[in-house]
Amino acid sequence: ESHHLPWSHYRDDDYIHKVILSSFWMNKYETTYGDFDTYSELTNQEIQFKKILKRKKRGANHPAGMTWFQANDYCQWLAKESGLPFALPTEAQWEYAARNRGKPIGYATNDGTIKRGINYRANVAELRYDIGIYPPNPLGLYDMSGNVFEWMSDWYDKDYYKKSPIDNPKGPESGTKKVVRYGTDNTTLYGRGDRSPDLKLYKYGVRCVINAETLGK
Repeated sequence: ESHHLPWSHYRDDDYIHKVILSSFWMNKYETTYGDFDTYSELTNQEIQFKKILKRKKRGANHPAGMTWFQANDYCQWLAKESGLPFALPTEAQWEYAARNRGKPIGYATNDGTIKRGINYRANVAELRYDIGIYPPNPLGLYDMSGNVFEWMSDWYDKDYYKKSPIDNPKGPESGTKKVVRYGTDNTTLYGRGDRSPDLKLYKYGVRCVINAETLGK
């Protein structure tokens, strides 16, 4: 049955559906330019957005912009270097974490509300800010509302919620665009978009997860 959630103005996320997830860990911060530059240097890749337009910031603690392919490669590199099964999150994992274990809350802040300058700052003129400035959500995850849009592992399908499996949904098997998830004061944590995986723009970044079910394999 279709049910449009009151805090989302999109029409591709309005189907209530049950989801059961295996255990996972998620990075508490979005990947920063400091992190991603180190990775790029160690793997002999181009430094991303070395020069950004005048009003855009690119500090070591700002969330890094990258393509989906770069985000995926970065998480795989973390897995290789650490011996832990890092990966891009599924959108089901991201939403579960943003909603503090799937609870019906409107914003991914410390108390489920938006208080500008206290627990949230809007990205005026697309400016990003240092990670971790504002309080995390109850799971200890920072900037789930605000800062960059985050790449998911899933291919995008506007009707996927209608047919999503219950256990560990991972999105369609194929597609042309990847899912991004984000939270703002307009869309809350239910912002859901589709972007070309080779789109290179400073406002698309990543935080990786570790999937418990693949540990030790």
